[in-house]
Amino acid sequence: MGKKNKRDSLGDDLDWEDGSEGSEENNGTELSGKRRHAKSIPYYRLFSFSTTLDKFCIIIACLCATLSGAINPIVMILFGEVTGAIVNYAETFDESLPEQEKAKLKNDLWQETQRFAVISAVVGLVMVATTYVYTVLFGYSSTNQILKMRKALFEKILNQDIEWFDKNQSGEFTTTITQ
Repeated sequence: MGKKNKRDSLGDDLDWEDGSEGSEENNGTELSGKRRHAKSIPYYRLFSFSTTLDKFCIIIACLCATLSGAINPIVMILFGEVTGAIVNYAETFDESLPEQEKAKLKNDLWQETQRFAVISAVVGLVMVATTYVYTVLFGYSSTNQILKMRKALFEKILNQDIEWFDKNQSGEFTTTITQ
């Protein structure tokens, strides 16, 4: 016998909710009848189907998602600063002020507004870029892992005894492999 692959043994050591492991008859893979659900597994087992590239993509995606989430408070701080500049202008502006002072106040407000517009545009672009990156990378990684899981399930089902195929309908197999 050849060496057992770590993916081949994934379902072999799972505890079932009803307290039993797979019986001799169906090896725990019966699709019809009473469905048994496996108990929770540790998080590291979820990544047993992932490649190094998938794990790298997940790490980069998590960093981008964190950065994207951290941008929202930055935007609120920026809004607070521009609101403060508007309030400061409204409090200090008076028609009785000399023209030079009025021009300085208007110029200060204009500069603060321009600064806010530029920073908001940059922050918005960073948010769009990071959101796009984490969405694509999570999607890429999960698609690769799901494909490998389905392939492993398909191989396991093809290696069943012929009586397994007599007991289970092909429609159930199709539903199981596409879920």
